[in-house]
Amino acid sequence: MMMIEMVLSLLVMIFLLVLIVLFFIFYYDYNSPKSYPLLGCTLSLVKNRHHIIQWTTDLLAKSSSSTITLTGLFGQSCILTSNPSNVKHILKTRFNVYQKDSILRRGLIDLLGCGIFLVDGAEWKSQRQLMSHEFRTDTFLQLVESITMKELSTRLLPLLSSAHANAFVLDLQEIFGRFTFDMVCQVAFGYDPHYLLPSLKQNSTPLADAYRTAIKMSMGRCISPPIFWKVKKFFNIGSEKKLSLAVHELRKFIRSRIIEKKEALLTNNSVGVPSAFFDRMLAKSDDHKNKSVFDENFYIDEAINLILGAEDTLCSALVWYFWLVSSNPQVEKEIVREIHQKEDSNNLKEMVYMHASICESMRLYPPVPQESKQAMKDDIWPDGTKVKKGTRVLYNIFAMGRSQKLWGENWADFEPERWLEREDRTGNWRFIPKDPFTYPVFQAGPRTCIGKEIAFMQMKLVATIVLRRFQIVPAVEGYSPVYGKMTNESQMQDVAMIVGATSIASTSRANSPQLMAPVEKPKNLRALTLSEDSKRCSFTSPLYAFKDSLVRMLLRFLNFKMINNKSVISQVQELQVIIHDLLAEGISLKNTLVEQIKNILSTHINCFVGLIVNDAFQVAAIIEKLPLMWKDFKNYLKNKRKEMIIEDLIVLLRIEEDNKAAEKRSKRYSAINGAHIVEDDQNNSKKRKKVEQGSNQPKKKFKRKCFNCGKIGHKFMDCLTKKED
Repeated sequence: MMMIEMVLSLLVMIFLLVLIVLFFIFYYDYNSPKSYPLLGCTLSLVKNRHHIIQWTTDLLAKSSSSTITLTGLFGQSCILTSNPSNVKHILKTRFNVYQKDSILRRGLIDLLGCGIFLVDGAEWKSQRQLMSHEFRTDTFLQLVESITMKELSTRLLPLLSSAHANAFVLDLQEIFGRFTFDMVCQVAFGYDPHYLLPSLKQNSTPLADAYRTAIKMSMGRCISPPIFWKVKKFFNIGSEKKLSLAVHELRKFIRSRIIEKKEALLTNNSVGVPSAFFDRMLAKSDDHKNKSVFDENFYIDEAINLILGAEDTLCSALVWYFWLVSSNPQVEKEIVREIHQKEDSNNLKEMVYMHASICESMRLYPPVPQESKQAMKDDIWPDGTKVKKGTRVLYNIFAMGRSQKLWGENWADFEPERWLEREDRTGNWRFIPKDPFTYPVFQAGPRTCIGKEIAFMQMKLVATIVLRRFQIVPAVEGYSPVYGKMTNESQMQDVAMIVGATSIASTSRANSPQLMAPVEKPKNLRALTLSEDSKRCSFTSPLYAFKDSLVRMLLRFLNFKMINNKSVISQVQELQVIIHDLLAEGISLKNTLVEQIKNILSTHINCFVGLIVNDAFQVAAIIEKLPLMWKDFKNYLKNKRKEMIIEDLIVLLRIEEDNKAAEKRSKRYSAINGAHIVEDDQNNSKKRKKVEQGSNQPKKKFKRKCFNCGKIGHKFMDCLTKKED
């Protein structure tokens, strides 16, 4: 009996040993982290949870195929790749096989609903077509540009000027978060939450608080076991209670805006800032009372999806961009040089070097570090990786941007030149785009980001306006931010928050170096520095340097002309930015005059600054620069300008521009109907000129054939009259 038990024990041990060997032969990936039965890689995941992106990037760099498999609890696996061939296979070749990750969908469904980010198949296709059309219209592009310029001129620039004047340290992550939130709310549903104020003291708003709470709680769902948050949701406690209240407030507010928009469309009135997104989409319904075409939940879902897609990503991209530019003086010098060379041009597409620097910034620090999908069928990738149905697959965008195989040995360097080449004929830079599956920052294939060009336009506008006037420098010397810290908050927010924690400081390019006033956090501030061109000015003669700068700004103001084929409101906002720059130059000149001549010129400078600040001057300047087609309205405004402030003028201009656009559409519609009437009535197809009574001009001889006899020289009616006679 003992012998039998020993034999059985030996057989069991041999069987287990064989299973372990087979596991290592067929399932163990030597490039993957250490895995244990039942637990898988859970211990490694927990250990590296605070730098999960960097950890997986290191694992992918060691893999010969740039693909690894992570095994979770009870054998659940997840495949990660940074191989462009695999990415193309997922996003294009087998697009229908890989759909939205179920874990992500369950975590975000309460917030995003059935918006474009979470749906697949026919529903996604119809939403994609609808939104793509809206995003490509000139009206929508002009709206975004107009709102961006307004936010820059009335809030961001005054805030930076105030921070510099008071030696105040700014948290750029917080500032750009507020800036982008205001912009996207105005674009999405025509409401300005005033989340960013032009003063150093900022406040909170219910809408922004509800949105940020909803994002934080929803992203917490995606990185925690589903059983945890489902139990809390069932009992409506903890984070799930906060999420429920935040989502309710957010959707309630947007619903009220939609009702206002619908009522405005029915009464042909406008509400707040004209929003091309909501107004045009609501107008697509034949009957606004018929909710079967587009119900309110559809608009709410799309609005929240639009905010998520624009606000978080744009904020993160801007903060990382300014941090990289501040860390690379040579690149900053080249960008500033291009800005001054192209400052008379209204075409942002000519900013080639800046465009390359933005692409390079997002290569190193993409706004979204990785994307996840789920396989709907069994599949095999180009590198031979077998994917079973239901498996989660992720492509790591952060790892792809740092791959030596894709970007060479200097992948860690911030080099915009890698995106450029010199033209043989002119010697100017020419932008060379990369393969979208090697650089999937905006995704690739059918689901390529529809807001890509808008994002570039906004980033260029912000960078141009800010870097023309200010230099951004880290307040803590030698601090290196960490990317992709994983907590229970949004990964995209954490990326920007770490950079924001360095407390970016600003200094006017027109001023000499100053020392920042001490603040509580962070400490050990360094002296603010200027770019080389500003230093050269300060070393020679501050007075003449600043006077030259002032003259250049005056020339920009005097040479600015409004044109007919562009939105007047957007041109007014461009003019306001120039006036703001002109004012800043005047103040800088006043503050930096040497003592010997201060008493002589300070009175003149005070007069100049007072003139620019004066509302009446700005109103008169804007009226005078209105385009030629606005001549009649311009004369009307001249009689009213003494009793107007700048805000009243902009309201009147906006109303007049809307009226002109409506009149233009009406004329076009009438012309089309008129053309149809002429086409239907063949007898009236030729216009006849009537000779005025009392005119001495001889009547022209009829030179066509008669329909009755075929002879030339008389009409059909004249021929019949002759026969009757």
